[in-house]
Amino acid sequence: MAAVDTNLFTKSVHGALNCVDCHVGSNPSTTPAAAAQCGDCHEQEPRVCTSIHGTSHQRGAAKAATCASCHGSHSMIPVKNPIRRCSS
Repeated sequence: MAAVDTNLFTKSVHGALNCVDCHVGSNPSTTPAAAAQCGDCHEQEPRVCTSIHGTSHQRGAAKAATCASCHGSHSMIPVKNPIRRCSS
């Protein structure tokens, strides 16, 4: 299991959450953790669903960009932050 930088995580927008809040059904001591389920808390914007990323996922493209591709994984960056990992 990849180590999580707890210092970065606690400063992220999800810093107050527990592992299982995002990794539903996981046991923190098991390897690997279940994939995070962003859509359980966040509605996907229609423009994401109809973008190349959204349509690629709908067609089963394993390497299509995910939420974490732009927003990070354990050091989530707010969507309005100008220093995102990708351009808008």
